[in-house]
Amino acid sequence: MRVLDLNSINDINNDIIRSSKGRTSGVFLLTTLSSGELKGVLKPVNDNEIIANKLFELLGMPIPKFDVWEKTQISDSITNKIDNSSARASISNTSEKIMVMEAVGGRTLSECNSADVNKFICNKGNQHALGRSMVFDMLIGNADRIFHFSAPIVNPDNIMVKDGLAILTCPPPAVPS
Repeated sequence: MRVLDLNSINDINNDIIRSSKGRTSGVFLLTTLSSGELKGVLKPVNDNEIIANKLFELLGMPIPKFDVWEKTQISDSITNKIDNSSARASISNTSEKIMVMEAVGGRTLSECNSADVNKFICNKGNQHALGRSMVFDMLIGNADRIFHFSAPIVNPDNIMVKDGLAILTCPPPAVPS
């Protein structure tokens, strides 16, 4: 079962906008033109990002459900908006695939107030998920989720909080070659 089938993605009644959340990735929100209802999240990706996300999934990490489509399968109206976005510079030029992720309700960790962050951090399940994420992120060279070892920006926006629980968003960037 796909998160969104091609007909749902390529619907002429859809719009796509650059996400205002996140600082380092080219994430786009697929919405309906009439109501602005969020249908899913799109991200141009390369094969290394897909592999990293699939490994996260196999490890049972709390991530959104996702599918990967060839860029050529996505309608021109959507791919043109992505390609002509001001965020294009932050998207890999080698992206020939589009990851479609389920829309996750919630807030980014950086949007939470200090009391909610404290409650989030004190949750043993969240501690376990974040610790596992940190180890995996270090192994693949993803330096922008929680800690800083080479990235210019630490990005807690890659952690969503829904019902007090962690959801790790935005697949890790390419594995360094």
